[in-house]
Amino acid sequence: AASFQDLDRKSMIRARVTAFVRYSAENPELGRLMVREGSRPSWRLTYIVEQLQPRRAEWVAESGGAPLDPHVYYLLIGAGAFVFDVECECREIFDVDPRSDAFIRKHAAMVADMAIALVESRMNAAEGGTEA
Repeated sequence: AASFQDLDRKSMIRARVTAFVRYSAENPELGRLMVREGSRPSWRLTYIVEQLQPRRAEWVAESGGAPLDPHVYYLLIGAGAFVFDVECECREIFDVDPRSDAFIRKHAAMVADMAIALVESRMNAAEGGTEA
C-alpha cells in the first residue's frame, strides 16, 4: 500500500493538506470545539491539548516539512479548517456551499499551494542561513 512517505515533498504536502481540508469539511465540529475551548483556560482545554494536539501538531510538522512553530501551526490549521468552522458566514457572504466537493477541492488546492510556498521559503531561508 502506498503511503505519504512514498511521495516527493510537494506531492506529500498536497496529499496531507487535501486530507486535512476534506476531514475539516466533513467534521467541522472539531474546529468549532477547538475555537470555543481554546479561548479560555479549563480542564477541558488541558485534556484536549494532551490527548489531541500532539497528533495535530505532528501532522502540521510533517505537512509543513519543517520544525513546528506557532506561526506554521496556525497558518495551516486556520487556512485548512476555518471556513468550515464558519460555514454559515461563508454561505451568507459569498453565496457558496463550502461543503460542496468543488469548493473543498479548490480550497484544498489553495491551502496546499500556500503550504508548499511556505516550506520552500523556509528551506531557502535555511540554506541562506537566515530564518523565514
